[in-house]
Amino acid sequence: MLPPQLRTRRISDPYVIFYDIAQSKTYRLWLPYMRGKYCRGSSHGWLVLEYLPRVSLLNPITKRCIDLPSLDSPPTLLRDATSKRMRSVPSNQHKEFCIKKASLSCTPSKPGCVVVALFCLLSSNWHLGFCRIGDSQWTKLKQDAGLVVRDFAFYNNLVYTVNTQMGISVYDLQGCPLWTFPSKINFYYNYFPTQIKLVEGDADSSGPLIVGTLRLSGVIICRYGVE
Repeated sequence: MLPPQLRTRRISDPYVIFYDIAQSKTYRLWLPYMRGKYCRGSSHGWLVLEYLPRVSLLNPITKRCIDLPSLDSPPTLLRDATSKRMRSVPSNQHKEFCIKKASLSCTPSKPGCVVVALFCLLSSNWHLGFCRIGDSQWTKLKQDAGLVVRDFAFYNNLVYTVNTQMGISVYDLQGCPLWTFPSKINFYYNYFPTQIKLVEGDADSSGPLIVGTLRLSGVIICRYGVE
């Protein structure tokens, strides 16, 4: 498990500290390949690294690296620096990364491994996309217009996404939406959640949990499942 700061800061030290939850131990590994990059996720023992526009996977134990499609490969998902959205934000607030979160469906050694990425809307024209190991480009996951994807999770070979109103969409790994569930919560005034996260369910659950944090220090937890 990675320290939280690796998600938001460019890695400047070739030594990276990992924490083993099961054994409550820390490990300091020499990983010069990570230097200068952003870590955008960890999944199935692999790290997802970004050095805009390049994206790669790294196994910190074996040191094996796998290149993923570049973010500027056609069809490009990066916003042009002259776009209206980019010009509306001060240059010192522009992101040095495009991926907000990334996760793998399984270890890359297994056939059909899929990498799903949630993109920063300031840097990208897309909300969500995926690629398979060996692909030459990313594929866009379509979502309802006007609703921003806040988080996603893998569960039973399906991709669950949650939007700003805590509604759920479920996709297969071909990028096709299979089901959409409206929010179970009726929001009003300032009860909209400030943070929304999907927590992957275990083998006995019917789907991932949605955890929403309210402005008034409340927490909402609900579950959507596909039978």
